[in-house]
Amino acid sequence: SFIVIARGAGSSLKRWTLSGFTQVANYFLREGKQVVLVGEQNEHDLGKEIVLNVIKPVVNLIGGLTLREVAGLLSEASLVIANDSAIMHLAHELERPVVSVFGPTNEDKYGQRGSERRTVRLHLDCTPCEQAQCRLERRVCLDDLPASSVIQACEELLNHHATH
Repeated sequence: SFIVIARGAGSSLKRWTLSGFTQVANYFLREGKQVVLVGEQNEHDLGKEIVLNVIKPVVNLIGGLTLREVAGLLSEASLVIANDSAIMHLAHELERPVVSVFGPTNEDKYGQRGSERRTVRLHLDCTPCEQAQCRLERRVCLDDLPASSVIQACEELLNHHATH
């Protein structure tokens, strides 16, 4: 069993923090799970950043797989953790358990519903803003989202999936 992490997204404004994804990866590595990173070729550096900050080796396949190969990998994953991105939607279509991280975009419009889905976001006065640029000095919606919230959603989903 392995966990897939997709740190990328079509816009950098929709990407959760390196620190957040690293903490989640380290949590699962401490639990004895294998962590696999996926994404597009232009997101290769996002994977390198995680590889340099984790406590144990992860498999970095960012930029190394075709869409068909990514789909095959996702179809075998125990869990997929992704920003609001194509990987999130693909994992949903493949009926895999998915934890989706949302910031400026509207999860009611772009998210997925179902027992195998969890959405994690901060509920702020400014979210969802649906803006191409953040009007604040920093992206509070993603920068302040604690890894513990994502880990909790992951554990809920893994426990739910194990009982069904």
